[in-house]
Amino acid sequence: MRNTYYRNLRVLMAKHRLTQNDISEISGLSVPSISKKFTKGEEFKITPACKILKHFRALGETADFETLFCEGFILKASGQ
Repeated sequence: MRNTYYRNLRVLMAKHRLTQNDISEISGLSVPSISKKFTKGEEFKITPACKILKHFRALGETADFETLFCEGFILKASGQ
């Protein structure tokens, strides 16, 4: 089964042709840390997540924090 961690974030990354390395630079996190978040579903802390969200909003995106960083966790909590 293919993981779906941060699916909406991945969609925006693809739309803007951003790599995990780009997200690393935007967020201030290391590339291995970003990789773990996408492969294992580790949570983003608030500051790096806000930096990423701010970057996408500067590109004209209207995504919100919950859509990019909480969807998988909300689904787990609700049992879906």
